[in-house]
Amino acid sequence: MIQKNADNLRGQLEWTEEDIKNENNKRNELLRKAEEVANSAIEEKRIHDELERQMNLFHKEKRDLFNEKMNILILKQLFNDKQQNLFDEQALLKQHEDSLRKRRGHIQQLKAVKQDRVTIYGRYTLAILKEIEKQAYRFKQIPIEPVGKHTCLIDIKWAIAVEQGLGNLLTGYLSSSREDERVLLEILS
Repeated sequence: MIQKNADNLRGQLEWTEEDIKNENNKRNELLRKAEEVANSAIEEKRIHDELERQMNLFHKEKRDLFNEKMNILILKQLFNDKQQNLFDEQALLKQHEDSLRKRRGHIQQLKAVKQDRVTIYGRYTLAILKEIEKQAYRFKQIPIEPVGKHTCLIDIKWAIAVEQGLGNLLTGYLSSSREDERVLLEILS
C-alpha cells in the first residue's frame, strides 16, 4: 500500500507538475500578449502623436497659404488699381496732347491767316513788321503798319474805287514824327 500511495502521489506530483508547467506556459503566453498589447499601445500612441503633429503642421501650412493668398490678392488689387490709374492718366495725357495739338493747329491757322492778310501788302511786309517790333525801342510811337490793313470797306462795290484812289498808299506806313520816319526808312532800306 505504501507503494501504491507512493505511486499515486508520484502520479499526482507529475500531474501537478504538468499542470504547473501548463499554467506557466499560459502565464508566459499572457505576459507575451500583454507585452505585445503594451508595445502596440505605445506604437499606437506614437502613431497618434505623429498624426497629430502632422495635422497641426498641415493646419499651420494651410493658414500660412491662406494668408499668403490674401496678401497676393491684396497686391494684385493694388497692382490693378495702379494700372487703372496709369491708364486713366495716359488717357488724360492723350486728351491734353490732342487739345494741345488742336490749339497749335489753330495757332498755325491764325498765323497763316495773319501772314496772308499781311503778305497781300507785299512779300517783305512780314519781315518789315518783325523788324519794326525788334526795333520798337527806337520809335517814339510805333508806325502804323500797312494803311490798307486799317482800311475797311462799307460795301464791296467800293473796292475798285478805293484801290484806284489810294493805290500805293494802301501798302505804305504812317509815322508820327520825322525821327520815327527816319528809323522806319532805315528799316525799309
